Amino acid sequence: MCNGWPIIPRYFKPNGNRLSALIPLALMDREALAECPKCNQQWQVFAASQAKVKQPEYEVSFTEINRTEEPIGEEQRVIDNSKSPSIEIGSTLKTDMVEILSILLLAADPTNASRLRIGEEFREIQEKLQLAKLREKFRIEQRTSIRPTDLSQVLLDLEPQILHFSGHGMESGALCFENQIGQIHPISPDALAALFEQFKDQVKCVLLNACYSEIQAIAISEHIDYVIGMNKAIGDKAAIAFAIGFYQGLGAGRTIEGAYKLGCVQVRLQGIPEHLTPVLVKQGEMQV
Repeated sequence: MCNGWPIIPRYFKPNGNRLSALIPLALMDREALAECPKCNQQWQVFAASQAKVKQPEYEVSFTEINRTEEPIGEEQRVIDNSKSPSIEIGSTLKTDMVEILSILLLAADPTNASRLRIGEEFREIQEKLQLAKLREKFRIEQRTSIRPTDLSQVLLDLEPQILHFSGHGMESGALCFENQIGQIHPISPDALAALFEQFKDQVKCVLLNACYSEIQAIAISEHIDYVIGMNKAIGDKAAIAFAIGFYQGLGAGRTIEGAYKLGCVQVRLQGIPEHLTPVLVKQGEMQV
């Protein structure tokens, strides 16, 4: 039984596997229900007998009828789903938040381009979030060999709040997705910006872990709060190091800006002279 009982010593007391309560007679003409204010378990009348107390009350036993995993605040005793707290990406994640933050990892590694260590990058990201103190607050999905049609479909289906893309970028700013036969299919900054405009109320942060993706980041930031891109070519080691630091920070409850800075620091800690390559572009600004 939940150690939240007894919440009011006069009325509630444990009784084996049941809960006994002294309920005023005035309440007995209604359906007798009770909720534990700590775990929100609900209980209903099981049996009743007259109790010898000074005031006219019944002693009744309750059995559990429902349990919810949502925590109850100090003042709020009944869950109101319309007022459920949400994680605000731009501010520190709170440990009492109940909403899950959805992260979508996307990758494209065309056969006619140099091979990337995307598998290692995704493994590191998942490991760091699994070890994070807020690990229960994150849901991670990943898709590889992404084609243009796949991109819009996963955004519709999975509704991520953070989108992470790993792959190749061109000096023109185009990102390299895959076509039907697995070869390079470039997508221009304007085209991706138009796509994210359709999801501006859903996606809060985009991380483009690809060469020359700053141009994309600036275009996408017209619609998305936070976008991270690379201002020049970036090597595999630096890209993976940045991802490690970024998700370590995010998993510890840092803001997007704080996690971005930790990503840059992680690149420096590994002795890679590319810590100035990642840039953070916030909506309404050029870059941080």
